[in-house]
Amino acid sequence: GLPQKHLLVTALSCWLTMALCTTVFRLWSKIVITREVLICALCSAGIILTTIIGYGLVGVSMLLMAVLMRGGVLAEAPLLDVVRGHDITPQARLALLLTLSAVLCAAWGRATTQITPTAGLVVGVYLACYAVRLHLYGAFKERPLDARRLLVSDQALAVTLAAVGTSLYALLSHAPALPGSGAWALLVPVGVGVLSQATGFFGSMVFAGRREHTYCAPLNRCASTLAVAVASLIVGRTISGMEWIGLCLIVGAVVIMALPARVFTGRAG
Repeated sequence: GLPQKHLLVTALSCWLTMALCTTVFRLWSKIVITREVLICALCSAGIILTTIIGYGLVGVSMLLMAVLMRGGVLAEAPLLDVVRGHDITPQARLALLLTLSAVLCAAWGRATTQITPTAGLVVGVYLACYAVRLHLYGAFKERPLDARRLLVSDQALAVTLAAVGTSLYALLSHAPALPGSGAWALLVPVGVGVLSQATGFFGSMVFAGRREHTYCAPLNRCASTLAVAVASLIVGRTISGMEWIGLCLIVGAVVIMALPARVFTGRAG
């Protein structure tokens, strides 16, 4: 996990990455400040912070936190589609079923022993932020230009809020903002910040697409859960048999989503 004293470095790295990319690709003109953007950005900042904090909790499995966060979003996706009146395709339903099954397998045997009150609070805030954010993104799915403008504005404001929030936290808690072991110690939190911002931007692009959330959520969540599993293996953490079954189900969901939609439309017919 990421040490608490590195949190500010990671948040500032996210902000610098966003600012550099926005400048290079000349996206500043697309940034607008509206009520929807402000609400979305607040939720995105909450997602950034709870993700970093959740993976850094001592004594809690990274994979468990991943499946609880991702599984919660998967459960929210069809509900949000129903609220907005979007049709849910058979392909999306099947992928959602497999991914939810994978979440249950990965959480089997760990939830009762490793979920602390802090972990539960982090997951709750994460899911609440995602529900509001996806609801707002759903309103722009049929307007691609407005969806791109919301995406760029949301990301720019969210990482700014996250950087300000972590700065205030470091100031009020008197926590050291920078590690004291030299410049090399900054490489990990800086790298985490750069990759975190890339993940946030490209993941948001998936949810901003025209497909229903029930399709977009498994596509987004599968990739991130597989990444956490690989990271767990790299750092030497064990993966149980049920977790391996869950990962196999995720691979199956990815294959299903990669197939042409007409395959499932024809079968449904």
